[in-house]
Amino acid sequence: MKPYILSFVSSEDYNLFLQIRRVVQEIPEIDIGRDEKGKKILVSCHMITRALAYYFPVEYRDGYFFQKHLQHSWLVRGNYIIIDPYPVLMVGAPIMVTNRLVMSPWRFLYNEQLIPELNTPLFRKRLEKVIKTMGDTIAILQ
Repeated sequence: MKPYILSFVSSEDYNLFLQIRRVVQEIPEIDIGRDEKGKKILVSCHMITRALAYYFPVEYRDGYFFQKHLQHSWLVRGNYIIIDPYPVLMVGAPIMVTNRLVMSPWRFLYNEQLIPELNTPLFRKRLEKVIKTMGDTIAILQ
């Protein structure tokens, strides 16, 4: 059965989503170090989206998901396509949604906002490891 969303998504956008999904599902665990307390630093949605935007024709957005305390980053393609490669508290990523329709709940769940801590040298240093690992994964998949 064809998902309803595909009535609003071009085949080009859908194929791009499938490529992104394949990379996200195949990328290995990435060791980006430990924090000042010795706790392992986890790869974040902020890192994944930026790395994907480095390799694919998408843009990343920062902000929050649903509530202001749930910082989040996601990808956009055009005005109506959202690709969330690392959705909040969800298994089965990435997902693709549209906010094209007035009735779409997604219009109210993804809210853009500046997140200053994503522009620090330390964040960028950690991001470089994610970008490299993603590039290696893409090379293997081709």
